[in-house]
Amino acid sequence: MEPAANASVSAADHLYKSLLAQAIRRHTPRRATIGRGDAFCKFLVGKSGGITIIAASGSSPAHATLARRIIESLRAPPSPDGAFVASQSFHFD
Repeated sequence: MEPAANASVSAADHLYKSLLAQAIRRHTPRRATIGRGDAFCKFLVGKSGGITIIAASGSSPAHATLARRIIESLRAPPSPDGAFVASQSFHFD
């Protein structure tokens, strides 16, 4: 691949992941009724934009469930570079 093509793929990938991060922030509640805690979610974004949870963990089962629900609520556009694995950490107040 030519250097210019690499830069354009990289820019498209960066833009896509930035949009995905914005969507996650929009779906994350400012305050969690379950109290303070942390969670981590690993997920697959399919080439069509579909999301499949791979794993979710948290400082309590409720925090893990909330992280899972946030990620499951996303509707991602098709990924420019095909399917990829992503992860997201959460801190709830």
